[in-house]
Amino acid sequence: TYRPAGFPAAPAADWTIPACVRHSNTRGQECFIVDRSTESLPLSANTCPSWVHPNAHGAGYFRFDFPEADWKNVFAHLADLDVAEKGAALASLHASVNAGNVKPAMLLQVLPLLDREMDVDLTEQIVRVLDGVSRTFVNDASRPAFRSWVTARLSSKKKALGWGENAANEPSET
Repeated sequence: TYRPAGFPAAPAADWTIPACVRHSNTRGQECFIVDRSTESLPLSANTCPSWVHPNAHGAGYFRFDFPEADWKNVFAHLADLDVAEKGAALASLHASVNAGNVKPAMLLQVLPLLDREMDVDLTEQIVRVLDGVSRTFVNDASRPAFRSWVTARLSSKKKALGWGENAANEPSET
């Protein structure tokens, strides 16, 4: 269950959801019905895949979680993921950080890997994540350094996406 750290968990509930997985050992996706909160899925690969994305094409309405090393591995293979999968991974990592399962530093390590992504929807998601990090984890003393870091993340996107040309289209500053 994803919830902010320190908040009580909702009563346990099991859901049955369809989930499709993409991984390095297949060109397509493998789909399953998941009916438990933790599930091991038998992939058809003959060898262990170098990367796995549990929400193929970002089509599932769910979050997923990994240990830190697996998060690093997913983001190390961004070139293999489509835009929706990148967004699903970022949203799930952000939720994992908010739940206290992964340290906020992990977000700060992976966000620069998305600097060259120019998709408008993914960029807006990045801005929302940066805003959440700012509100939740950045104190007044570190805010100027964080703003500089955010500017470095978004400066190339600003021109490419036309954000300076019309202030109404520009996201608010973090």
